[in-house]
Amino acid sequence: MRWQIPLVVVLALFVAVSCDQAPTAVQDPMSDGPNFKVLQNEWITTPWEFEHCDEWIDAILRIKIMESSTESASGNINWQLKYVVKGTGVGRNTGYEYVWNNSFGDHETVGADGYPYTYNYIDNWNVIGKGKAPDFKEKVTYKITINANGDVTAEVLNVHNSCD
Repeated sequence: MRWQIPLVVVLALFVAVSCDQAPTAVQDPMSDGPNFKVLQNEWITTPWEFEHCDEWIDAILRIKIMESSTESASGNINWQLKYVVKGTGVGRNTGYEYVWNNSFGDHETVGADGYPYTYNYIDNWNVIGKGKAPDFKEKVTYKITINANGDVTAEVLNVHNSCD
């Protein structure tokens, strides 16, 4: 009990002294780290047509577009674009109904002078058929790497798809 009074008095004095001082302003520091910028983040709706398992599909797609960029103090750029796609479609000949789920994106890293350079692209399609309609799945991956001398050091393209 005897420690409670001095503790309260000390805290009260601290508050009284603190309130009497001018607030301290935080300076805007120059960051040596990368600066992240969101360039685009929105949903759009668009009609789309595509060939799927030997039939053209007319679809309405809702697409989430997310784009960002990061630039380091030395001028290196890291850029990313990502799409999330949801939608429905109908086969022109069969009338089959489909549900679309897709995600794809680009990722690019560029040195201050344009090199070294790396580009990655990944696309995952899932078009799900209702009832007897066939499903369509596809995965596309692409990567290219160019060194600081401008020489292509790696380039890979893989495409896997199925129509079940």
